[in-house]
Amino acid sequence: SSVQGVVIKQFVTVGQEIKAGSPIYQIDVSKSTRNGVVSDNQRRDIDSQLSRIAQIISRLEDSKRNTIDMLEKQKIQYTAAFQHSNDILQHAMEGLRIMKKNMENYQEYQTRGLINKDQLTNQEALYYQQQNNLLGLSGQNEQNSLQITALESQIQIQAAEFDNEIYRMELQR
Repeated sequence: SSVQGVVIKQFVTVGQEIKAGSPIYQIDVSKSTRNGVVSDNQRRDIDSQLSRIAQIISRLEDSKRNTIDMLEKQKIQYTAAFQHSNDILQHAMEGLRIMKKNMENYQEYQTRGLINKDQLTNQEALYYQQQNNLLGLSGQNEQNSLQITALESQIQIQAAEFDNEIYRMELQR
C-alpha cells in the first residue's frame, strides 16, 4: 500500500491463489483507538443518530396529527356551541321584541287609567331584566365566536411549529 493504515478486512485466506490487481486487504487510513478504528465507530454513531432522528421525526409527525385532531375536535364543539347560542340568541331577541311591545301597551294602558303605576313599573322591570339577559347571551355567543377564531389560528400555528421542527430534524439528518 502506498499509505500507512490498519487492516480492517481480509479478502483472501492463506494459500489461496489470486490474480494480479485483486484486493487482498482493506486498509483504513484513519487513526485507531482502543475501541477500534475511528471511522468504523463514527459510522456506527452516525447510523445510530440517523435512527434516532428518524424516530424523532416519526414521533413529531404523530404528535402533529394528534394535536391537530384534538384542536379540530375542540373547534367542532365550539362551532356547535356557537350555532346553538346563536339560535337561542335569535329566540331571545324575538321574545324581547314581544316584551317591548307589551311594555309599550302597558304604558298606553297606564295613560288610559286601566292599570296602576306599580303594574307598569313591574312590566318595565321585566323588560329591562330580559334585555340584560340578552346581553349575557350575546356575550356568550361572542365568546364562542372568538374561541373558534382562536382555535383556527392555533391549528395553523401548531401545524407550522411541528412542520418547522420536522424540517429542522430532516436537515440534521
